[in-house]
Amino acid sequence: MNTLNIQQIDDYDSLLMKTVAKQRSNWAIDDWVLGIHSIYGDRNTPKSPMEMWLHVANDTSQLSEEVRKGNLEVVVQDAAKIFGRVCVLVGKYLYQKEFPENDPIKTLLRNRDAGDDFIGGRESYGKWILEKYPMRCGTCWETVCVCSAYRPIMENRDEYIELYDEVTKGREQKIMEIKKSSIMLMVSQVRLRKNFFLCHWTN
Repeated sequence: MNTLNIQQIDDYDSLLMKTVAKQRSNWAIDDWVLGIHSIYGDRNTPKSPMEMWLHVANDTSQLSEEVRKGNLEVVVQDAAKIFGRVCVLVGKYLYQKEFPENDPIKTLLRNRDAGDDFIGGRESYGKWILEKYPMRCGTCWETVCVCSAYRPIMENRDEYIELYDEVTKGREQKIMEIKKSSIMLMVSQVRLRKNFFLCHWTN
């Protein structure tokens, strides 16, 4: 096993304590990743990402079959199981401290290129979802998805680059607006924290 120096998990214990202190009904998606990792993390330490993803793919196939049969109660259970499996995989690569030498991912997900980072801050499952779907479709970039109206172009956008750019006209402007709003949100959060501490220490 190879022990890695990972700054992101220095405060793992404090994050976990904060998560456990919350009511389960108030858990955000990142709380579930952390909570489920605390249960299954040690057991999954030696597993490869391919082995773990195989479970997700197998359960997804079973879910599709239950949907086809109309077994709604089983569908709900299988969907929850798949969510748990994905949380286990994400938690492994966000919080695990040691990896086998042959693990192809290790800490790569914790140290992404900041050039495509809309949100800023700690890498997390919730952050990745928000970056992919920032209140817009991640492909056509409309607030109400219109991909079905341009299906051949959307499904082959790497091949029809000019047509894709035409259909998603204004996409770059929308991305800049999202980045700008994310920066403004971060600034307002910093100001809020600053004002809180000023009030706390002056009273």
